[in-house]
Amino acid sequence: MKDATFSSFAERKIHDAYSATANFFSSPRVIEDCNELFPTVVSNGNNETIEYALENRFYNRKPGKVDKVEQLPSFSYKFENVRVSGDQGYIYLPDGRLVAVCPEVRRIRRDKVRRPVPGMARRIETSVFHLTGNNHESHGHFVIQHLPRLMAVRERLLHDRAAKLLLAPGHREWQQFYLKKLGFEPDCLLEGTPGTLSIDNLEYIPFFYGKENLVCSSIYREMQQLFVSGKTIKKDRFIFLSRKGVTHRALANEGDVFEECRKLWPKLERVDLYDYNSQEQIELFQSARVVFGPQITILSKP
Repeated sequence: MKDATFSSFAERKIHDAYSATANFFSSPRVIEDCNELFPTVVSNGNNETIEYALENRFYNRKPGKVDKVEQLPSFSYKFENVRVSGDQGYIYLPDGRLVAVCPEVRRIRRDKVRRPVPGMARRIETSVFHLTGNNHESHGHFVIQHLPRLMAVRERLLHDRAAKLLLAPGHREWQQFYLKKLGFEPDCLLEGTPGTLSIDNLEYIPFFYGKENLVCSSIYREMQQLFVSGKTIKKDRFIFLSRKGVTHRALANEGDVFEECRKLWPKLERVDLYDYNSQEQIELFQSARVVFGPQITILSKP
């Protein structure tokens, strides 16, 4: 990539102004028909059954409640001479149409979509795998939703040492921890720009999760083995994830909830993830029999 002419701040402001003006006069043309882009199936979908044994116990319900979860197949799209714009990496074809085969892209308001500025585009000549998008700034969303897109073609990309992984600007430092666990060294990573990139060869896999924003469990199990590097950790801890002192998804009565939960799990311990680095967090969850927190409760197998 050639050196930037403008700072990231100036580049963002210029693109903000250009996009606001362009979107005011006309919304970007979009392409939503995946068949028109001739995708390749890289992972077949399936159906799984989830048992709600923990919830049944917690709510004193009759046992046997299950849920059928459909896991969607994943498709790979390969583009030539496209422009990629903004932190979320909006893809624009040579004819100017926005690629919106992913539901996450379709739901974005058209007046909020970042538009490319051709005269400011930085050209990328090597092949690139698109690894940014909605919620790229969240560790949870990056691991649960973004990394499965990479896992669908991981083996092939590991053998293509010239290929780069396109990351959202400003997040490479923490995202490379997870990517190295999957076998991708720092020299494989390409930090994007809030402005415009011109990419000669781009591979793109949209989100392919099904119900509850989850992909098939086999992908998560494969990721788990790579994250823990074959370590055997005894699952004997009961974890309560504290959100005390934060404003997002905090529990106003966290202390009361914790004490109620301890009636069910007397060994429950309250932890704050800010006290753990990424590796320690992985080992913490790996050692847990139960994880309880806002919007998530996990009961693992012994």
